[in-house]
Order: sequence, then C-alpha cells, then structure tokens
Amino acid sequence: MYHALPNNHGLSGEVEASPLVRRDDATGTPSLTHAQYEGLAHGVARSESMLLVAPTSSGKTEVGLIAIASWLRADRNYIRKTVYLVSHRALARQKHKDLLKPEMLAAFGIEPADMVMSNGDLTIDGNGAVPEAPLNARVLIATYEKFLALLASNGHQPDMTHYCVVADECQLIGDNHRGREVEILLTLIKQANCGQFVGLSAVLSELDVNHLSTWLEITPVVVDTREVPLSYELRTTTAKYVWRTDGPEQVVNTGEALPRGTLDILAELSQDPANNLPVAVFCMSKPRVKALAEGWAQRCGVAPVEDAITRDLFGETTSLGENLAAFLPHSFAMHTTDLIDTERALVEDRLENNQIAVVFATSTLAQGLNFPFKTVVFDHWARWDSGQGGRVPITRSELRNMAGRAGRLGMGDTEGRVILTAQQGFPENFPTQYLGNSLDDLITPRLVPEWFDLIALQLLAAKIAANMDELLAFMDASLSGYLLRDNTQNFDAYLRNHLTEALTKLIQWGYVLGADALTVTDLGQAVARSGLQPKSANFFQNYLTQYRDHLLALLPPSVPLEGLEQQQEIPDWNVQDSDLVFLLSHLISTSPEYEDRDTTRRYLPYPLEVWRESNRAIRHQAILSIQPWDAGITAVNGSDIVADWVQGGSMRDFELSFGDDRRPLTGGQIAGMLRDLAAFMSGLGDVLEALTATTNAHLPALLTLVPSDDVRRELRRLLRRIRQLARQITVGIPEEVLWMLELDDANGEPLLKRSEILALNQHDITSLEDLLGAGRAADFNAAMTEVNVPQEKRAAIRVAARASRVKRTDQIKNRLLKDLGPIQCQDLINTYFTSRETIFEDAVASCLDCVEITILERDGDAQLRFPDFVVDIIENSPVVMESKSKEGDREVPLGEATDVGGKAAAHGLNRHPMVTICQPYVATDVPGKIKRAQDLSVVNAEDLAQVLAALKLGRITKERFYDWITTPGQPRFDDLFRP
Repeated sequence: MYHALPNNHGLSGEVEASPLVRRDDATGTPSLTHAQYEGLAHGVARSESMLLVAPTSSGKTEVGLIAIASWLRADRNYIRKTVYLVSHRALARQKHKDLLKPEMLAAFGIEPADMVMSNGDLTIDGNGAVPEAPLNARVLIATYEKFLALLASNGHQPDMTHYCVVADECQLIGDNHRGREVEILLTLIKQANCGQFVGLSAVLSELDVNHLSTWLEITPVVVDTREVPLSYELRTTTAKYVWRTDGPEQVVNTGEALPRGTLDILAELSQDPANNLPVAVFCMSKPRVKALAEGWAQRCGVAPVEDAITRDLFGETTSLGENLAAFLPHSFAMHTTDLIDTERALVEDRLENNQIAVVFATSTLAQGLNFPFKTVVFDHWARWDSGQGGRVPITRSELRNMAGRAGRLGMGDTEGRVILTAQQGFPENFPTQYLGNSLDDLITPRLVPEWFDLIALQLLAAKIAANMDELLAFMDASLSGYLLRDNTQNFDAYLRNHLTEALTKLIQWGYVLGADALTVTDLGQAVARSGLQPKSANFFQNYLTQYRDHLLALLPPSVPLEGLEQQQEIPDWNVQDSDLVFLLSHLISTSPEYEDRDTTRRYLPYPLEVWRESNRAIRHQAILSIQPWDAGITAVNGSDIVADWVQGGSMRDFELSFGDDRRPLTGGQIAGMLRDLAAFMSGLGDVLEALTATTNAHLPALLTLVPSDDVRRELRRLLRRIRQLARQITVGIPEEVLWMLELDDANGEPLLKRSEILALNQHDITSLEDLLGAGRAADFNAAMTEVNVPQEKRAAIRVAARASRVKRTDQIKNRLLKDLGPIQCQDLINTYFTSRETIFEDAVASCLDCVEITILERDGDAQLRFPDFVVDIIENSPVVMESKSKEGDREVPLGEATDVGGKAAAHGLNRHPMVTICQPYVATDVPGKIKRAQDLSVVNAEDLAQVLAALKLGRITKERFYDWITTPGQPRFDDLFRP
C-alpha cells in the first residue's frame, strides 16, 4: 500500500476528501493500492486516458470513479458527461445503488436525477423516474450493449470530447457472443475523440494489452501487485503443491496428501471457519452446482420447506428455489443462471452481508460482483466441450478471475486461499500451467462478414457513415481491422466485397437507398432501432405479409365507438388471444435470431427439445413458419410456455410439464428465454410500427401488407397488442392487471409481487377502484390471505396504491421542468399538471401551439356539444380531441373517456381518429374495455406531456407523433421510448 499521493496527482479538494481516496483509520493519511497509485501517477485525475490492467481486488473501480469525479469537477465552461460501462445487468443495478449514496453524489457534485442507470431491463434515474433522454445524464451507468443502442437510436455523437468513459471488464471485446457489439461501441468512442477513456481489466494477456492500448491510442498501465495475496494449492494423489502471488512464481511441494473430493475439502475447511469461510466453490456446469449443493445438504441434514416459504422469499416457486429456501437457514446457497432473478438477488444480498458460509456457483458469480470470500475451491478446471468430445481446460484469465474472488480488498482479509485438485485425464501437475501464459485466451476479430449487414445498417442509421468509403474507414479503424490488416491478403478488397454484398441485401429489403450516397429509410431506421438483425426484420415482414389476415382474425373484432358500450362478451377471447401470443412467440423463436446457421444470437432451453403435443400448434399448423408443427418442437414448447405465462402460469408447473429427470427445465432457463423473447417482441413492434407508418403509406413494396387505411388501422391494433405483450412477457401478468406493476411503495420498490397480483386477479380485483373500494374489502382480504400477506402490508398496499401514481406524476413533471427549462415552459408545465376543466383544456391548447400543431376548430358557445379540438398534426389528417379531467387523483371513467365519439358524430367528425386526454388518469379498467374500438385512443395526461416534450425537443417527428396518438387503445410513453 502507498500512504502518500503521487506528485501531480491532479485530485481536486472535493475528490481528495471523498471516500474515493481511502485513508488509514489511525493516521488519516491516504491508503492507496498499487493500482490506484499508478492510476493517479499516470494522470487519471488529470483527464489522461489509460488501459489499467491489475489483479482482482486491487481497487480498479475506485480508479474509474476518480476519473469520473475529476472529469465532472474540471472545466465547467461546457457540460461534461460521464459513462461507466459494466458487463452485466446486475452490476449496473449494484453500481447505481452504490453511487447514489450521499457521499458519492457529493464527490461527483451532482443530484440524484443526474445519475441514470440503463441496463436493457430498465432505465431509471436516481429519483426513480424514467428519463426521456438517458444520454443527457451527467453520470450514465450502462451495459455495453445498452449504451451502443442509445447512441445508435439517438444519432451518433461525432464529438465526444466532453465525455469521460470508463469501460470496466473491457476484455469483453474478445467475448465470443458479445465482443462484436463491444468492439463497435469502442470504435465509435475512439473515432469520436472521447475526452478521456479509462479501460479496466484484471485478465488481459500481455499481447492483448499491447494490441488494445495501441489500437485505442492510450497508455497501458500494468500492475502485478495484489494487496491481498493469494495462496494457490494444487492437491494431487500424493502431495500438495503451493504457489503464491506475493512471491516468486514457483511451485513448492509440501509433501502432504490432503482430501481431494470437493465436499471433503469443504468439510475440512469448515473445521476452521474463522480462517477459511466464507468459501466459493466454482463448478464447470450448472447440473454439477446442483448436485454438489444437494450433496452438502445431505451432510448438513437439511429438510425440505413448504411452498409458502419459497414463495414468500422469491415471489415465485421453482424447483431450485425450493432447494435454496431449504439451504439458506444452514448458511449455504447456490448461484447460477438457472435461478430466477429474485433467487439470485437474495443470494447476492446474503453474500454481501456475510450471511452465507458456502456458495456453489458457476463462473457467473465471478463476473464483477464483489463478495467477501476467504477461500475459493475449484470443483474442476476443465469444461466439457461437445465439439471436441471431451473436457477442455478453462483459460488462464477465466481461472484467475474466479480465483480472484478470494481475499477481497477492504474485507479485512490478510490472504486469500485457492484450492485446485488434480483431475482424471490430465497430468497431475497440469494446473501449474496457469502460472504462465500457455493457457492465455487472445482477442480475435469479431467484426466478420456474416454480421456486415447489421453493422452497416447500424452505422448508416446513426449517421456514422454515409457512403461506402466511410463504412470502409470505420471497419478499417476497428480492432478487427487493426488485427486483420496485416494477416489478410488483399484486405481492402476483402472488406469492400463483403460490404457490397451486405449493402445489396439492405437495399433489396428496403432499408437503404442510394449508390454513392447511402440513405437509411424510415423502415431501415426502425430496424436499426429495434436491435434485430436486418434478416430477422425481413423475415418478420414476409410473414406478416403472408399471414396478416390470420393474425388480425385473432384480435377482438373491432366496432365503431358508438357500439362499444353495447359490446357483448367475445366467445373464446382468451383462447384467441392465447393463440395470438403463441403465434407471435413462435414467429420470433424461429427467426434468424434463433435459427440462422451463421448468426444465431439466442438459444431456447435445451430441455424444450422433448416432444410434447400442442393444441395451439395443431390448430394453426398452416401458418407456422416451420412445418409440420413438430419439426420445430423447441419453439412450439417455448411458445406454449409464453402463452400460459402471460395469463398467470406458474414457473413450477412449467418445470414439471416441460422438463424431465434426464433434462430438467429450470426457472432460470425459462426466465432467460422470456427476457430474450420480450426484447425481440419489442423489436417486432418497432418493425410493424414502421411498416404501418403514415409516412410509408405510399411505398409500393408495402401495398401487399397495407393495401388500405382500414387494414392499416387493424394492423395498428395488432401493434398495440404487441407492445403490451412485450411488457407482459417480462412479468407474466394478464393484461387486465398489468397496471398494478406500476405501483411503488415509499422506497420506490414494487408495491405488489406477481403472486399477489395474480391472487387479486383471481378474485376479480382488476381496477384501482376495486383495489381501494370498501365494497371489495372482503375479496381483497381473501386474495391476500391466499398468498400469506400480513395485515400491516395489506393496509400499506391500499394507502400506497393511490400515493404511488401521484408520486410518479410529480417525478415526470419535475423532469420535464428540467428538460424544457431552457425553452421557458415552466409556467405552462405547472399549469398543465395541476389544472382541471377549462383551464386544463386551455393548457392543452397552449401545449399544442408550443409544438406547432394547428388547431382547426375548438368548442364554444356557438356549437352545441362540439369536441374540444379538431387538430391537424400532419397535413389533411384531422384528429378529434377531447380533454376530460377529475379533481385530485380521481380517474376518468369509461363513459367520459368515450364521450368524444358522441360529440364527433353530432358534427360529422367521427370518420376521423378520436383521442381522449385524461387528467390525471383514465380509469384502470378502461383500456381493456376499449380494445375493440377501431377509432379511439385514450391517453393519460402525463404520457401526452412526455411525448409532446419529445416532439418539442426534436426527438420524434410529427408523423411519428400522429401514428402514436391515433393508434387505437391506450398510447403510452414507453411505446416510443423503451426503457
């Protein structure tokens, strides 16, 4: 450790006094690791860029945060921004939570609203609000893929000189599955002249450090010292070999023979818990994790627990959750991607609070999460490789990353211990090779021709390139270009030929126009924004064109607004909707995202390969994208799960119905599948939105899909269902109670668990009025009793349900005041959110005028029962608007939400789209009741305000606003701006 700052360290007084600079408790002097000292010495606080490579637990994170804090506190002549890139969604959440502590906000000199987290699941600021423009954040914490998506969808920033970017775990650029997008992102950052770039890694090889730092044109800073040393033990049949990180790299034979079985080693370690526990046991497969955990449970005498305990702990019952609930009271657990999110989160919370002595895990536990282990045990160090028909040793970087979980800095440890054992099929001393470089994994090119269509479209859509020469220049400037140029014959011709092939396809599909100068069409922009491969978007377009009428027939039959109140129950509606969900899920599951030989990005769980009869697939065999129906049995099984899940199906039931003893299906596998499908469902929605956009109505290529305005309107109803379905797949909640997920408690946490929402739905409590009404108290209590909700929480639910929406509306108003402040809209925004009746109507008129939407006619004394507005959003396309308001937080009921229809009909205006603006909210049961309306949309005032602000700031066009506001149903802000 260093106990003084280096000369010319560059720290401001505020940063030096912050927790980012650790100090000795006794003397108050700085206490810096070697990595932190070298980072400061090389100018990390003076805006110098670097690639810092240092062992695990050497304080690299603080170096990155010092860079951010120093950047924010430097020259204030222009707005400085920072980005902290992380490898995984959970890390983004953890980092956001850590950095929102008051002392960290003070170090950065920012407010909670200035710190935004965006991880692909959620985009949220420090106040719990969803920001409209995450790139405006002073501090943005994001996964690599999400930051790339934000840059691509918001238009490339050619000048990033005002940015400091910290790239944690930057070795991801070499990852087989994720490296391509990381490389594109880092190339963008490099070409945009990022003001400061700090790359952090614990595992890059010497050669890769040289390649990366040379390519990025930054200073390599390599530190070998680990403040908490590690002792490695290799146990063979006859001896124990030891080597240490704080001594010469040599192996010492102690001559001892010790237990080699993993559970026997654990038993030995448990005899001296103070020096050995907690311990992480790393396994090479998820089944092995489960087997060892169950074996340890037998030794500990663990008894099963009731389902209710599992559900209370995790909100959902799964097979592994049942095990985990039994293990936790005995201070041990398991951690793999086979667990669902709530299960993993609880394990991680217990680990962080030192409540678990033993955890059995796969390598995912080592991916950046910082837990206090004293010992790491490797059950094995070679992983099964089906391609090679045997076990293959893991790489040096992977082993060292897992081993580095032992002996963590700041946890009070003086040493970490790592135990490996000799394994059958390998020389007994084989693990000693991890001392050298023979098992290094080297970064290889990821921008390969199979992906050039996607890469080219992303670059053109983001205006990073506008012609072939600029595409070639980008590819040449990438790390792949750097690595390939000297090793590929006729490299320039190689690039040009493959890019020409990719552009030919993009032009053929209607995503790009031109020859010398290349322009991305509106449809191409939507595809780029969707995150889909271009070939997948084309696959979806072809399917929708061929089977449009079949899909539309599964929507509830549309009726004119005047017939809505008299609508009868639709026979078999749940069956029809379930079939629609199945078909859309099957379409995605058989797309190139899953089925292309060269560019598959996602895989369905392998236990779903088991044959199982599907009534839905048999009913719709004629329109399945793979026929006969059981030729794609994995997709069929997965789609059946999705269709049941969104109606409230149980994870445990899916495990029992779709898995077997030989190939068990786990909740984590199901959750991962659902997460992927939800993302692609959103992408499908983006494509359908563009295909049915008014701006594309004239395109001959789309006339087969959209031959008339009537068909377009029905396809927009399908779009609304797809948007809603993407949300449902994520959470598994029926559409009539989906709104309950938006309710938060006082801490910003979800007010209701899934099991509680489903219980309420079973008792027909589907609206806010049902939830709060005294007349439904008995039903409410019966539902809560079924899922063991204590009385104190029941009371809290009913109080918080109303307050939650008011809080969210206030957050939206405050964010708009901040975003639109420079445009002097403060008074209008305050009036808009607080007014009612005619004052609110006037505020809406002022907002429309602010965004230059023409009001053709307004109501007045001269015309009886005339709608509030007839507006012209786009030329010659009138829209009828009516504002309805209720005092306080009361809701606009169905009768008032549909009143616009009668007013429009009285004046011959009901041939135009009709919109009701509800202040503050439409009743929660109305969206479900108007889903048959062919010409009515009902929008909450807060959603309209956010979209009008986006229109004012140039983030959407009037044409896109028109399509959004006139699509039948309930337009939502997140239809346009996904979290």
